Amino acid sequence: MANLRKRGMSVVGKCPMCNKEDETTLHALWECHKWKYARLEWLPRLFCVISWRIWFLRNSYVHNDSKISCFDVIWWSRNFVAECQSLVSVKEPNLMVANGIAACWRPPMVGSYKINCSAVTKVGNRRVGIGILIRNDSGLVMTSCSQVIEASFDGQVAGIMAVYRGILFNKDCRLEPCVMESDKVGAVGLILKTNPLDSKCGAILVEIANMMALCNGMTITAIPNLANRVAQGLATQALNITRDGFWMEDLPSCIRCLLEVDMPT
Repeated sequence: MANLRKRGMSVVGKCPMCNKEDETTLHALWECHKWKYARLEWLPRLFCVISWRIWFLRNSYVHNDSKISCFDVIWWSRNFVAECQSLVSVKEPNLMVANGIAACWRPPMVGSYKINCSAVTKVGNRRVGIGILIRNDSGLVMTSCSQVIEASFDGQVAGIMAVYRGILFNKDCRLEPCVMESDKVGAVGLILKTNPLDSKCGAILVEIANMMALCNGMTITAIPNLANRVAQGLATQALNITRDGFWMEDLPSCIRCLLEVDMPT
């Protein structure tokens, strides 16, 4: 629209999506904040490579009469991006599971909340148990839940789903600001990766990243198993229930004893 207005046409130059900025090509493709709802803001590198590949195929056909199949565009572009990334030395995120972290639950900063989540899978049982617990800076339980997913996931995917469910659960509870902890080190590592293109869980990882960005700067940390006893108990219980359970400012009676040993001395 901005270009048409420059040519003298009587049009509204504002972006019709956000109605805040001039609708230039750059704004329409990448800068408009409405793009975040399409979950595509993580694709600029792949988009550029795909465009480059399409133009290369076009030139090969026009100038060399070389007919190359267009069906390999996405496959070739994705492999190209992955290969380039493998050649770049990227420092892995610090998962903070060093010996210096005590094997017990630690309260969040004053005035904030902490979400602890865990997932339990059982061999031969197509069920995944998820436990979620939200506490305040005094260690008091704000809310908790045991959820079950009828699926056969490996431990890493189950851990990712536990984080995803934990963010959704906190979104309903509206407890902010908050931080999140999980005992699934591999899952946290994937969530903290800067580009999930090469992951089989890419779509859900992008969704998690977007939701965390919208949750007042939520962060996630990997912790030892012994620092996540209550969430693990809730996840284990989920495997033995017929429907999801939710508790406000409480825990199921069989889990309450874990709360005492999960607290720092």
